[in-house]
Amino acid sequence: MEKRHPHLVIDEIVQAFEKLRNHFLLCWQRSPQALIMPTGLVDDCWEVMILDTRQYHEFCNCAFGKYLHHEPNGLVPDSFTCRNELEARGKKHERM
Repeated sequence: MEKRHPHLVIDEIVQAFEKLRNHFLLCWQRSPQALIMPTGLVDDCWEVMILDTRQYHEFCNCAFGKYLHHEPNGLVPDSFTCRNELEARGKKHERM
């Protein structure tokens, strides 16, 4: 992290990892594909985690029961996301 962002102080790096932790908590509560990928420094923190592949795999298995892919291009639709969007649209049309 220090190589990518040498201007940051330790408190800023800790805050970025805390924001990544919050993103992982949202992934745990919902479908990870239903969330927008973090950007900037938080995304860099995730990439740092991924570099330690064995530990990242172990983290994912413990936290999510499967590997959590890093999708740098943002939201990736899946059947869970599409189903929720269709349900939300159906409810919206019912109100009209």
